[in-house]
Amino acid sequence: MGTNRDHRTLLTADETEPTIRLIAAVAELLEIDPVDCPPLYDVIEPTALNELFRDRPHANAVVSFEYAGLQVTIDGDGSIGLTDRCDS
Repeated sequence: MGTNRDHRTLLTADETEPTIRLIAAVAELLEIDPVDCPPLYDVIEPTALNELFRDRPHANAVVSFEYAGLQVTIDGDGSIGLTDRCDS
């Protein structure tokens, strides 16, 4: 990843599961098909992540982890930040 890549997207209650939205954002940023993304369950429990951010904002909640060579940060408002770990 020689270029500076970062992305921010906002999840709302009427959208798909947060994990599905995360995979789509990662695939878009990395310019790959979503099915080619590594398994999310290798780094975080997808069901717990969905439950935490589904249908209700948690102003104080922040989840941050590394996934597919990116630093992922999900804020309580549902926004997802993706940053190339090499650029942080």
